[in-house]
Amino acid sequence: MLQNTTSAFKNPSSVGSGATQIIKVLDRARWAPSGDNAQPWKFELQGQRAVRVHITPPSEQVIYEYGGRPTLIAIGALIETMSIAASQYGWSTAYTYHRKGELSQVDMVFTDCDHTTTDELSEYIEQRTTNRFPYETELLSSDQKQRLEAAIGPNLKVRWREDWRSKWQAIATNMRASKLFFSIHEGMVMREKGVHFDDDYPEKGLPISSVGFSKPISAMIPWASKTWTRTRILNRYLLGWLSASLELDVSRGFNSAALFSMHWTDDKTERTDEEIIGAGRALQRFWLTAEAQGLALQPSYGPIAFSALADDNVRFTKDSWALRDARKLANSIQRVYGTTGDQIAFLGRVGKPIKRSDAPRSWRQPLADLMKDQEDDLHEAMTVYERSA
Repeated sequence: MLQNTTSAFKNPSSVGSGATQIIKVLDRARWAPSGDNAQPWKFELQGQRAVRVHITPPSEQVIYEYGGRPTLIAIGALIETMSIAASQYGWSTAYTYHRKGELSQVDMVFTDCDHTTTDELSEYIEQRTTNRFPYETELLSSDQKQRLEAAIGPNLKVRWREDWRSKWQAIATNMRASKLFFSIHEGMVMREKGVHFDDDYPEKGLPISSVGFSKPISAMIPWASKTWTRTRILNRYLLGWLSASLELDVSRGFNSAALFSMHWTDDKTERTDEEIIGAGRALQRFWLTAEAQGLALQPSYGPIAFSALADDNVRFTKDSWALRDARKLANSIQRVYGTTGDQIAFLGRVGKPIKRSDAPRSWRQPLADLMKDQEDDLHEAMTVYERSA
């Protein structure tokens, strides 16, 4: 089981008691989810009750960063996690998002509030993780679904896929996305940067052991990821992408209580950054609510990403066949979900986990590494937080 880390200063008087509590909030906030556990942020204290979050611009090599939306969703999840963690101290929060070109930041302010009580989701912040293993197939109860739907607020709605036919429709779109991801050079670059083959608890990125591949697939992927030639050989002669998809998409899709899609309730064709951040906040509450009910969750970004890239006519690869397949995927998304990829906030699956306590997972960078350079005495005062299990 995971144990919460504690925050402390070697020299509390140099920063004040308020800053100590802020550091504790940030220490918990670093467990917010982000695409491939990239943690695209740095924290900068702005006094005893304020923090500036500097956002790392998305890399052009990450093909899943369609219009920067995944990073904005991660920002929203981070903001919500900070707000939940701050409730422990009776604080309410307010934030302002600023963007200028590729640079963006979030200013968070914490204030005392007599009516603020500890958020019931607070205890699940560190426990929440992406579970990519099979789930039990028992359907969610009406109460479980109502709790999850209530967690996301009025601007989003959830559509459930629980029967085999509707699951298969979603699984088929996931398979199209997997074929693209595992067959183009840009996907291999992402795996090189984000996947760890020899660490079950990396501080950044995700461990291959957390994906839940069978032993043959787990052995093939590190071998194939060393060179593009090997990847092509694996896909052409050993059905590499199909083998991976059968495990990741077909097996996992059917071994779950439900697949789900999260949609905006209006029919706007374009979204502001603030709306997408709001979706990220809602997603984190949805995810933590699932955790609170003993449920596991796995996101599915690929279908939305490739569909959105096709709809926006983005040439994300030099492979013409892949661009054609992305267009087919976008058409499939339209048929299955009744809307374009841009109108879907999130896709995933949910269910009661079969494997949990001993499963490998992504860890987080120590808080000291996530602090933007400030005065030397602050860095000397901060304890580098050790991970524990």
